[in-house]
Amino acid sequence: MKQDENLLNKIYKETKMGEENINVLLKSVGETKLRSDLITQMEGYASLNTKAKRQIYENRENPVEEAFFTKLMASGMTRMNAAAATTPQKIAEMMIQGSTMGIVEAKKALSQCKDASRPARKLADEVIAFEQNNIERLKEYL
Repeated sequence: MKQDENLLNKIYKETKMGEENINVLLKSVGETKLRSDLITQMEGYASLNTKAKRQIYENRENPVEEAFFTKLMASGMTRMNAAAATTPQKIAEMMIQGSTMGIVEAKKALSQCKDASRPARKLADEVIAFEQNNIERLKEYL
């Protein structure tokens, strides 16, 4: 049960961060197709986050939130990167890097939680597939 909690909370935090970062980034994205793709990606993160939260609640636990300072630093970095990413190519590059980090983090979490339940592991695999799909979709902007 502890490994489920660890894996699901990792998914919860990562997907929430993805959703929040795209929300910040959208303020500086004017190009319509890229904007639409980012909104679709943000909705995907929200859906995965809801699934993780649901499994956490079903295990009679509560999601672990990021510390305020950590959230503040991540938000500041996203704003700074968004200001520097002025072209669809730069934005796509930044998002591809984020999705790549998401894949690495999900795979690390899976290997650290080998005894997690099948539903928790399946959700982690879903996150990895989602991130890989994001990378493929964003490659067209490079």
